[in-house]
Amino acid sequence: MQLIQHIFHTFLSIAEKVLDACENGVDYSQFQRELQEKFNQLGCEICREVLEAHDQYLLRNRSQRKGWHVERRNDSKEVLSPFGPVRYKRTYFKGPDGYAHLVDQMAGLGPHARLDNTLKAALVEKAVDMSYRKSGIAPSQHAPGVDVSGQTVMNTIRGFNPAAVKKKESKVKRRVRFLYIEADEDHVARTKGRSMQIKLVYVHEGKEYNGKRAKLINPYYFSGKYDSTEALWFDVATYIANTYEVESIETIFIAGDGAPWIRGGKEYFPNSVFILDRFHLCKYVLRAVGRYPDLKKSLWRAIKQDDIILADDILQEALTRAESKTHKKAIRDCFHYIKTNWDGIQAYREYPAAVGCSAEGHVSHILSSRLSSRPQGWSREGAEKMASLRVLKANGFSVKDEYLSQRSTNTFLLKACKDAIHQQRLLLKQQLSQVMRGNLPALKGHTTYLTKALRGLSQASSL
Repeated sequence: MQLIQHIFHTFLSIAEKVLDACENGVDYSQFQRELQEKFNQLGCEICREVLEAHDQYLLRNRSQRKGWHVERRNDSKEVLSPFGPVRYKRTYFKGPDGYAHLVDQMAGLGPHARLDNTLKAALVEKAVDMSYRKSGIAPSQHAPGVDVSGQTVMNTIRGFNPAAVKKKESKVKRRVRFLYIEADEDHVARTKGRSMQIKLVYVHEGKEYNGKRAKLINPYYFSGKYDSTEALWFDVATYIANTYEVESIETIFIAGDGAPWIRGGKEYFPNSVFILDRFHLCKYVLRAVGRYPDLKKSLWRAIKQDDIILADDILQEALTRAESKTHKKAIRDCFHYIKTNWDGIQAYREYPAAVGCSAEGHVSHILSSRLSSRPQGWSREGAEKMASLRVLKANGFSVKDEYLSQRSTNTFLLKACKDAIHQQRLLLKQQLSQVMRGNLPALKGHTTYLTKALRGLSQASSL
């Protein structure tokens, strides 16, 4: 294992560059770029050394590869890593289940893998917030040449299963008097056919205010691939049962725009109350009587007083004033919406603990900003997978860590005999000792600013 020598020589070249910058003066940005390049080279070298060292360990220790025999040696492979391309050689073995490069398996690399799992995890994490193509280019900002196509990023995401990530469960169930569930959907354009709905549901314990700004207390989000609406609500109910003392909850408020699938959530929760999202009610009112300020003011007064008969009279007056068929339809739609969701309107007066619904804003922030705010088309599989990734991040999970967790082989790549590791530790101490004594061979040759600095360091140490 020549790892220590590689690290030390690379360190010397980096130190030389730093001292040159101090002595001669260089553009700071250029200095940073060159320094980053050196670190990337060091990273690639270390990765190569580690892989080849473990391959040699397997080659020498038959007990670590029982049943596997050498078929071919020094097969070359190149994979992209976060540092750049890593080129290494390994042994091809024949075993009871066929042929394999064992060191590739232990590193989590498939037979035709061109990207290592750490880079794949970084690509998936980037794709949560930006397009596939931009995600593929992003790593090259830190390691030139490390860029992949948008198709590669998409294929990498499809190999990840966000639904398999275990939800965070409290060791002690929380006690709350009121619990709030809000729901809405995003309308996402498809590559072919009509648009599709991607549902979003989230649970929280109320709001806390910092001035005029409100923040949800302990929110938890649900979205992505569900075979049915019932499966979505069952997932929400399971989370609540595992997180809260259900017996202590007086009321569960379910807020939304009144869509049947949202109102249907009441069937899964005892003591639940539907609350109509005022944002959608405002839209209907504005379309109906927005051009009549007197009627709009009267209609809102009727709604606040829970007087549906007065609301009907006001909208009838609006009908007599309306001139176009489109406007008349908007007025009729408004009354139908109010009548259908009257229980959700009354709930604001009956339940002082009810809070305003912010589902529209959360859909915009969590789903729409990635799925529908820009002109792009999605397959259903792709949209549901991206929605799952978005809520995974919103729930506080590290997308990168969860991806690597699913790719874990549960094997220790750096497994080597204790004697070899002990020898490497002694070699490292010896190299450092030579520097401090000024006996390093690199200091015996041509005098440079680096050798002067290191010799001065050794002299100061001896004093």
